[in-house]
Amino acid sequence: MTIDGEQGPFFGRGSEGETCFVVRSFSAHPHKSPRSTRELELILDTECKFTIDGSERTMLSNVLVCKSTDETELSAFIRLCAAFAGDDLNSRSMAELFSALTRMLTAERRSDPRTVSGLFGELYTIYYLDSRGIDVSGYWQRKDLMKFDFSLDPEKRMEVKTTSGQERRHHFRHEQLYYEDYDIMVVSVMLREANQGISVLDLANYGRRRYASDLARLSIIESRLAGHSDAELAKAVYDAPYLEGNIRFIPASEVPRFKEKSPGNLTNAEYDCNLDGTAGITLDRLAQWIP
Repeated sequence: MTIDGEQGPFFGRGSEGETCFVVRSFSAHPHKSPRSTRELELILDTECKFTIDGSERTMLSNVLVCKSTDETELSAFIRLCAAFAGDDLNSRSMAELFSALTRMLTAERRSDPRTVSGLFGELYTIYYLDSRGIDVSGYWQRKDLMKFDFSLDPEKRMEVKTTSGQERRHHFRHEQLYYEDYDIMVVSVMLREANQGISVLDLANYGRRRYASDLARLSIIESRLAGHSDAELAKAVYDAPYLEGNIRFIPASEVPRFKEKSPGNLTNAEYDCNLDGTAGITLDRLAQWIP
């Protein structure tokens, strides 16, 4: 299958049925130095012979081969390669794509449930605000596990916290609440499991569509969901009216915290904060706060 015209990139099948992503190479120095893992193989600047609609052609190519037969892994491989196809297609970039896929495919097969619920909260925040005419998708982190989930400008930050408990209690790193350095907004999302509502798969697919051409952010989604099939994600369902009625936007200045920048000269301080008594701000005020 051709992604973009006669020169590719292409998706296809290898001689043994493996899924391949083929990008034309413009290197002046062809060589064969494959890099390989159990699931992947990367071949750079190689003369590649392949058949399209019954017609054979030979082209200097960079080839990324997915040897996995797991449906979930294959789907993630195809989505990430398709996102990559819009970037700078050169040997260095293919090596970076290989590294990103290797990290995802060799990670623990089932990620921490808190990682999945955290992703749900971040994508739900984007979805919830987008449905109300406020677009924050471009502010979402481009590298996973950064200090803040959203960076809106040099000063403004937004951090999403989720909880499935009865109390609006969240865990913070002290620096996430130090509003003397940044103008910080905490998004508090309360989760309640239900038979009907919004599933993790619903929001995963929303994020996959939203970031279909954004390799960095799509990689975050796929990496956090590594080891979970779509069928499993579809079974993790949260009550939609409860979500909508219990999302709050709370300035960090209203969140209980230690007052010192580094309490008692300690580092990496973390603690739980109960926000049940904190009302937060309205959507109108939030829209005015967002650049």
